[in-house]
Amino acid sequence: STHGGHEETYYSLSDEWLSSLTSLLRDCDLIINNLVSWPATTQLIEQLSEFGDSPQVRLRLLFHDFFSVCPSYTLLNAKNEYCGVPDDLTICANCLRKNPTAAAFGQSTTDIRDWRASWAKVIAASEEIVFFSEASRETAKRAYMLPNDRTFVRPHTPLANFERLDPPPQAERLVIGVIGNINLAKGAKIVTDLAGLLERKKSEAKIVLLGNLESSY
Repeated sequence: STHGGHEETYYSLSDEWLSSLTSLLRDCDLIINNLVSWPATTQLIEQLSEFGDSPQVRLRLLFHDFFSVCPSYTLLNAKNEYCGVPDDLTICANCLRKNPTAAAFGQSTTDIRDWRASWAKVIAASEEIVFFSEASRETAKRAYMLPNDRTFVRPHTPLANFERLDPPPQAERLVIGVIGNINLAKGAKIVTDLAGLLERKKSEAKIVLLGNLESSY
């Protein structure tokens, strides 16, 4: 928090700190940036929504992921496939009971209706709901009625710009480049399946990975 140019930073491993903040915060922004893996998540977001009644605090919610839509924050279902945010919450309830991503964060027994109801309170209490792409806003709208006057799309600004490179001369051997730390949600199974396909077809094409790859699929 910042008070007249004076900055204070607080660290805590418990949720008790949030109650004490009420007496400390004055004319400030409280930004909900990321709650994935936070213990007792539902209790925490219920507490956060109460700040909407404080004239001293402006609550801002940033949609970096879809944790507010589903405890499986990348929207992978129990089959490790993109779920598309079903309209039928019975599908979601059945999925959560056996969803490995939700289970990894202790949320597999969560009632999806209660989960959405708690997050809806935060959305209603927030002065700003910020998305970083139009696609993510459209996805969230499948789960929530978003207030148009308080919902904004603000794409990330690139940290650097690079000149466009001319493509290299056509080589006899196809080289497929994969860049990044690729987990399941980012397509690790697609990469491993492609590698298997190239091997079965005895293709001369090769895959070059610049980064890391989760390969237990």
